[in-house]
Amino acid sequence: MIDSTDSGRRKACSQYGGTLSIVQGDADLSVPGNSGYVRKTC
Repeated sequence: MIDSTDSGRRKACSQYGGTLSIVQGDADLSVPGNSGYVRKTC
């Protein structure tokens, strides 16, 4: 499951983190090294 907001990732992690891989990525799909790059998981 992929989400682009902190709150969406936190909600998904609390509900599905035990059974699904949750990834937060920035909405602009930036690449590593760019200032807007985001990638968080649970």
